[in-house]
Amino acid sequence: MKKDTNKNLILRKAYSLFLKNGYNGTSMRVIGKESGVSMGGIYAHYANKHEIYKSVFEKYHPFNNMPIIISKYIDQEPEDYFLSIALNWLDKLSIDSLQLMFIDKVEFQGELSRYFYHQIFAGRVSILLDYIRNNVEDNKLKKYKPETIVHFFFKLLISNILPVQFIHNKTKENIKEELKVQLKIFLNGVLA
Repeated sequence: MKKDTNKNLILRKAYSLFLKNGYNGTSMRVIGKESGVSMGGIYAHYANKHEIYKSVFEKYHPFNNMPIIISKYIDQEPEDYFLSIALNWLDKLSIDSLQLMFIDKVEFQGELSRYFYHQIFAGRVSILLDYIRNNVEDNKLKKYKPETIVHFFFKLLISNILPVQFIHNKTKENIKEELKVQLKIFLNGVLA
């Protein structure tokens, strides 16, 4: 039990340190000191700092909420469904989780984002793909490949939310209003 507790403690402290100091500004020693776990205790769980960061990234990445959100609105019509997913995901986002994504992009050229998408998230979108296929069959969505619709939808979310949040420093309410307009543009391209 103590091993699991130490592992979670290491991750929580490492998460805070990576956000505060960045990846290069955070050392294994500092993680050990802040978590109260010896270096040997840290190495019992992680071979190096990159492994710690990868675990932090997986645990705190904003896509972790997506499978629950995708399932929650499955009975809605396509326009409401996509809007509900987008707005709820936005509510779950924090500046910290977005900062993790930026650290990954700067330090690792997006390596962890690609890994996370292909290994973790992509396997969880089957509900969304099935939803799209069913609505294509019911002539509620145009006959585009479901994978293309999913890819474009998440690209829209990420490419528009991140810059607005960081660069323009808008409130979530302002972002929601912009996102509604962008989703209408997206949906007008796929609704039948």
